[in-house]
Amino acid sequence: MEDGQEKMAYVYAETALYQANGMANWRMGSLLSFLAPKEQANATYRLIFQSAASFTENPQWHLKQAQITAANAAAALRIFHQTLQQTEARYQQWSASMARQGQSFSDVLNGHTLTVDPSNGQEREVWTGTGSTRWIDGLGNVVSANLSPGVSFRALQDVGR
Repeated sequence: MEDGQEKMAYVYAETALYQANGMANWRMGSLLSFLAPKEQANATYRLIFQSAASFTENPQWHLKQAQITAANAAAALRIFHQTLQQTEARYQQWSASMARQGQSFSDVLNGHTLTVDPSNGQEREVWTGTGSTRWIDGLGNVVSANLSPGVSFRALQDVGR
């Protein structure tokens, strides 16, 4: 009771439950309510439901809403693709790093060193040996030594994998 008058209240809600992939979501399509003096409750009820029954949505609103939804979906898809590309690039870098690490470990165990001949750019895998430098002569003989083994030898450059 308010101001000495008895009141009536009415609430109508139209709901739907959507379930997908183990998730559930409630959606409310319509909500109608009123609070009126008791003697005006029937007239208020008819007025509310007549208004609801005569309601129509503007087709332009639907078109604009569809455009907004499509733009949001396109933006979300772009972000998804960017994230996917970044993740794939990180994976490729990690995978290449793991392959290099495995090859380096194998090279150490097997005593191999990847080198390049600075005179012609040719890469070759050679025996690591005990010297700090790998040397090659004109016949392709490779020697591992700290100092040049002779005038016919030139230093090879070690190439990291």
